[in-house]
Amino acid sequence: HRRLCGFPADPLLSYVRKGEIKARYFNPCEYFDEVHFITQAMDGNLPAEARGILQGTVGRARMVLHAIGDYNYFPKPHQCFGLRRRILEAVRAIDPAIIRGHGSHAKGYLAVWTAQRLHLPSVVSLHINPTLDAEFLHGSNPGLRQRLIALTSRTFFEPYAVRRATRVLCRYQFPARYALEMGARPEDV
Repeated sequence: HRRLCGFPADPLLSYVRKGEIKARYFNPCEYFDEVHFITQAMDGNLPAEARGILQGTVGRARMVLHAIGDYNYFPKPHQCFGLRRRILEAVRAIDPAIIRGHGSHAKGYLAVWTAQRLHLPSVVSLHINPTLDAEFLHGSNPGLRQRLIALTSRTFFEPYAVRRATRVLCRYQFPARYALEMGARPEDV
């Protein structure tokens, strides 16, 4: 079986709630037989209706959820580091062909970190330029906590994910510029 292990940017339930369901989004061309999601605790008990809706994002592939714990778009650093062991064990048991992280923040970092430990290829997907979207994420006057979290992400998570990913998929031109600024090799973007 061809298995993909994905780290979605948001809890899967939020995709359903927002109506952001795109056919085969997580399994383009029906390439994978199984799509495993490393996701948040809130996704552990998805209602059957939500599971049915999400099934469309992986096409005919078997969808498996691994609700690892609670972590946000910009988690506290100790949350990220505490989750790594559980994630590594879960992904090792999945035995995927490739790991994909959505975004360059914590999810991208965790995906690439795990892939490196297991000697697997990794892909980081970028749909935004986090530098340009900082005001959108934190408002025009972010508090000290938001600034510290963003600084941690900008100086640690983002460069790690972008520089060490096997490939960086950019949906638009502006995230490609960001990926190159973060240190991605041009041939990998």
